[in-house]
Amino acid sequence: MIAEIFVAFVLVLTVLTLFARLGWPFELFSHFRPQIAVLGLIGTPLAMALSTDPAIAAISAFCSLTNITRMYGAAPLRPDPSRLDQPGLTVVWANVWKKPEALVRTIEWARKHGADLILICEFPAIDSAGVAPGYPNVYDTGRDAGAVWTSRIVSLSRLPARTVQVLTPPGRDRRPFLKFVLDMPGGEALSVIPIHPAAPIKPYMLKDRDKAIAMLGDLARAPFLIAGDFNATPWAPVYPRIPGRRIGIGLWRSTWLTGLPLLGLPIDHMKVSAGIVASRYEVGPFLGSDHRALLARIHITAHTP
Repeated sequence: MIAEIFVAFVLVLTVLTLFARLGWPFELFSHFRPQIAVLGLIGTPLAMALSTDPAIAAISAFCSLTNITRMYGAAPLRPDPSRLDQPGLTVVWANVWKKPEALVRTIEWARKHGADLILICEFPAIDSAGVAPGYPNVYDTGRDAGAVWTSRIVSLSRLPARTVQVLTPPGRDRRPFLKFVLDMPGGEALSVIPIHPAAPIKPYMLKDRDKAIAMLGDLARAPFLIAGDFNATPWAPVYPRIPGRRIGIGLWRSTWLTGLPLLGLPIDHMKVSAGIVASRYEVGPFLGSDHRALLARIHITAHTP
């Protein structure tokens, strides 16, 4: 009975993921497809060893295969190290979980790796001015004190930005985000959008997350970089609505819950428009937050209107 119960559990989880497009709570299960796939792989030999019904092992294998096949979407943008010495921009994105010590470690790590632009969400309740010597251009959304689940985004840049905007998506969560333009070393104007949509832990928060992501379709004008903690994995139904192509493979390097074995998920992403290539992509070490930072070096090779 142990094998039958285990495989029944895997089957229920798999069925729940198939209804992800119906929204909450089914969508939550779809983020854990890698973990469910592993459970299916474990259940197959377990059923073969303990169950007299060969269908039990077949069901477990089918569940694993179903989740694996649904994790693959658009191909990511793979870094090309041969471009490292070309003019470009080194960017770090990080959710520091509102912890000052995590912020300090993140800035130190970003500076050590030559970051030109540091984008931080869940910025702690401290003054952002002067927090990172060498990054004089500071752009801050501030925090909406009237919102329970809000998040503060701060951009720390070596380069000055222009047309800086603080935008607020519709919904109850009111998570402001930034949009600005940087002049790249090669002379191109890069549109940058750091954003942190709501976590889908409640029905209305899932809707708020999706509304924020929907705004990006109208805001993103090539060449662009969109970076954020999207609270969405690359196999979530909402993920294809985020404009651009993801830098780096997200499947094997989770960015959230990385301290819990087998439970981590890639929900932080950097995405760029056509005509932009990357020479470097890295998931950072543990720096004191529940998220790990992302680092990428990008280069504009062509302008796509």
